[in-house]
Amino acid sequence: MFRLAAKIVGGILGLLLVLFLFVCERDRPVEELIPLYANHDSRFMPILGMQVHYRDEGREADSVPLILLHGMSSSLNTWDSVVLALKTERRVISLDLPGFGLTGPSPENAYNFDYYSKFLDSFTARLQLNRFILAGNSMGGAIAWH
Repeated sequence: MFRLAAKIVGGILGLLLVLFLFVCERDRPVEELIPLYANHDSRFMPILGMQVHYRDEGREADSVPLILLHGMSSSLNTWDSVVLALKTERRVISLDLPGFGLTGPSPENAYNFDYYSKFLDSFTARLQLNRFILAGNSMGGAIAWH
């Protein structure tokens, strides 16, 4: 009985391994993903050793733009429907935070609130924004709160 159970468990584990090897996909470099996922509104800006992917849409004359921060395991695409609804009235900026989307990993391998604060300071300074509204969901909300 024990041998039969061991063979069944071994067979299941072997099948799972074969399925994993068949289905898994390697990590792809950001340079390979850009042609697939960037669109005509995508822009890239060098900040802190990264090429930050962002979209700056809507009314350029809006003196207090809305900056949208996505959550964990997400990207600026989280906000597509919100941007679509607001860009006729507001300037709306969405971005891929370091470690996500087309921005790619942080060269400092830092992903804490202090790092994201430093990153956002650099991002808003490069866009010459003195005033803005910062909003986020999930992890983006926590970064905005911090």
